[in-house]
Amino acid sequence: MLSKSDLNQLTLEQKRQIVGALLESTFRKTRILPLSYAQEQLWFMDKLQPGSPVYNIPLYIPFESLDRPSLQGALEKLTYRHDMLRAHFDLVDEKPMQIIEPEVEVNLRFEDLSRMSAPERDGALGELLNEEVQKPFDLSGGVCVRYKLFRLDAHGRHLLSVTMHHIITDAWSLGIMVSELRRVYDGIRSGGRSLPLAPLQVEYSDYARWQREHLRGIRLSKLMGYWVDQLRGAPQILRLPTDRPRPKDQTFNGTVAGFVFDVEVSEALVSFSQHRKTTLFMLLLACYYALLYRYTGQEDLIVGAPVANRAHPELESVIGIFVNTLILRVRLQEDETFEDLLSKVQAMALDAFEHQALPFERLVDELNVERVPGYSPLYQVVFNFQNASLIESERPRAEGEVMNDGDFPFVHSNTAKVDLNLTVTQSESKVSGGIEYNTDLFEPGTIDEMISHYKAIVERVLTEPSIQLLEIPLGIEEEAGQPEDEEMFSFELGG
Repeated sequence: MLSKSDLNQLTLEQKRQIVGALLESTFRKTRILPLSYAQEQLWFMDKLQPGSPVYNIPLYIPFESLDRPSLQGALEKLTYRHDMLRAHFDLVDEKPMQIIEPEVEVNLRFEDLSRMSAPERDGALGELLNEEVQKPFDLSGGVCVRYKLFRLDAHGRHLLSVTMHHIITDAWSLGIMVSELRRVYDGIRSGGRSLPLAPLQVEYSDYARWQREHLRGIRLSKLMGYWVDQLRGAPQILRLPTDRPRPKDQTFNGTVAGFVFDVEVSEALVSFSQHRKTTLFMLLLACYYALLYRYTGQEDLIVGAPVANRAHPELESVIGIFVNTLILRVRLQEDETFEDLLSKVQAMALDAFEHQALPFERLVDELNVERVPGYSPLYQVVFNFQNASLIESERPRAEGEVMNDGDFPFVHSNTAKVDLNLTVTQSESKVSGGIEYNTDLFEPGTIDEMISHYKAIVERVLTEPSIQLLEIPLGIEEEAGQPEDEEMFSFELGG
């Protein structure tokens, strides 16, 4: 063992090597660590709905040509780098914990579809991808990620399917996965002629432990006080008209309908937000509130909005579930204009972002919300805004080319966590989106009409922002109404 005087004689590089060796020795052992608040919630949801694919997240990475050993090696290196790719979850002393293994086998399954005709291949691929995304994970039985590689044609085109459980990942993490896989794959294939990835400063399990230790005392009290005050007296449900009666128990059957704004509208959206010194997120969220107001007649509206929640730079390269849901509340008046609404949304969103560190799961526990049968707690609709996706811009490339998105079938898990989830994506000059919806509540035609109404609101407020909300034409003769016998629930919060 080195004495203190011996340590003082070492160079900085020698000290780093010793620390690295100690850490390496530590990480060779199985580690049992607490869950983050988001992981804990997903653990309990999995126990309530065993065998459900509702929290499966798919990722598809195309290759124009492929070296399979290099891909296998790249997946192994990423698995060694990120602890969540080596994690499983189980009860330890009657408490759910994340169990990080020092090494796990990467099982890259393979299926050759190249001998099929194009129509046969596309049909088979769609079925196989659907099987992958709908196959449940056993959180305690092994890692929560699986890989399958499909060979698509004789020219060497391949598609890598990666399916992960939400307990180890989020949308930002998918971008990390794709970007790092590309760099490592290219480096292995080229014989190491590429820059290595910078070492991670923290792992997700470090963050989970830090989160529980940090959210205490005065900081927790201030964050909790803000959100309790924001939600005091808020409606617990959104009176959204549905095509079918709401089931007694909340269901998660769903699908998605997509849409695209044309180039002129996309450019006008960007120009409008710049001119008004607001963000595209706030502008499109305000349009969503306008849509919900017209559909429900409710003047007190709550929308859930996921945020990346990676305020510290050292978290930006870590795979894990950091995403947090903000509860965004807006109160309207009958004679308000869209400009009035946009101003409210700007102020409310900026305030919420400043207090985003409080986990949604802690807020639900603190509020002790009375569950209304068939409804998710606090919010039933979501607005999700995404900038140009890393998943699009950083795909692994074997020879500088990628497949077009349309070259493989669209796949959805056929689930919906809430009634409506409006996602809007900005990619270069194009703005597009989709509504994921509960198919036990809504018919496809209703959602198509809702999309047309949302687009009509967007296009009208761009040219006439001073228009009153109730005067925005939606292109229909009669507005959607609310059944008279629908009961309005609200909750009161203690101080």
